[in-house]
Amino acid sequence: MYDAVVVGAGLSGLTAAHRLAAAGADVVVLEAGARVGGRVCSPSGPAGRWEAGGEAVDLANTRLRALADEVGATLRRSEVGWGDHGPAPVEWRVAGRPGPPDAPGYRRLAAEIARRAAAPEADDRFTVAEWMARDGAGMFDLAVAETVVSVTSSTMPVKWMSLQALAVKTAARSGAGDGAELRFADGAGGFAETLADGLRGRVRLNAAVSSVRAGRGRLEIAVGAEQLRAARAVVAVPLHARARIAGLPPVPTGAYGVAAKSLIELEDELPGAPTAVLTDTALGYAYRRDERSLGSFVGSTPAAWLLRAGRRAGDAAVAEAVRRAFGVRVSRITRVAYPRSYLIFTPGELRGFGARLADPAGPVHFAGAESSELPSFMEGAVRAGERAAAEVLAAQ
Repeated sequence: MYDAVVVGAGLSGLTAAHRLAAAGADVVVLEAGARVGGRVCSPSGPAGRWEAGGEAVDLANTRLRALADEVGATLRRSEVGWGDHGPAPVEWRVAGRPGPPDAPGYRRLAAEIARRAAAPEADDRFTVAEWMARDGAGMFDLAVAETVVSVTSSTMPVKWMSLQALAVKTAARSGAGDGAELRFADGAGGFAETLADGLRGRVRLNAAVSSVRAGRGRLEIAVGAEQLRAARAVVAVPLHARARIAGLPPVPTGAYGVAAKSLIELEDELPGAPTAVLTDTALGYAYRRDERSLGSFVGSTPAAWLLRAGRRAGDAAVAEAVRRAFGVRVSRITRVAYPRSYLIFTPGELRGFGARLADPAGPVHFAGAESSELPSFMEGAVRAGERAAAEVLAAQ
């Protein structure tokens, strides 16, 4: 019988297993997919690995950075100023208007987010769009907010997103240096692989768990026709995957955004500027990786369109956006789509079911970034994994 079974080999599950194994626990990790990392993924490209999942590492990500140092996963300074997510010069293209937007309504929104970040008990009645409408913001202000908050960041339209939940997350990730200053030298996927390698054969791939049930002082975990027995379990999977595991307490599946990340290879070398663009198109946010390639992240409505449009139409739209923004032609696009990207709370959910996602259910503990105050960040995944491991060890 195992001391603990960890369900899910994403970054949070691997973190929990790492902490448990380091404390001497007999632990196994069960992963339904064919690779470790979950939403952390770094495939190989023509210029080395590229980030198709989580990538940004802030100086404020203390637990993530400490774990990386512990296991020997090297972090490097980003080559282009404020991370690969915001180098200067950045060119804006919102609602067909080039250049920095004159959007006082969006500036008032940013000030309200900062105010609420310092007031955790503020009301949770409004979506971002509802608050902006009450504040008198115009349509262009709303387009700027949609681009900055949803299309190039949180992956859900502002008409659904809780303003208070956005403020709480903003506060949780703030600190001295919170701007994606670092990247993993071998990719964030390489970091996940390093954690898995350190577990020395304790990770089982293609091992989908169908049930977790208590019986006779132990847990019985069903993996196909096999029944594993354990004293404790850590479930570290997204809510929609958790809902498919019998025997766990029911929980809402929540609202997840839509996102796509792309490696865009170019026919010609990039000119000197811009080094990045921020758009409301299917390109989303695009940044220079080297002289012949771009990285791109797009969420929300444009990402949902990409998933529906099909490969040819989607690539054509992205290539046209690249031509307009950078003045170069595209030779190939490699895209990874996330029909469910991040858990985004709608009004009332933060203090509703969201406040209970980390609560243990007897001998079953819950990790995953969703159960942290940072549901869409690698730092949140690490914090949740370490918390769940600490709960298991305290119960032994």
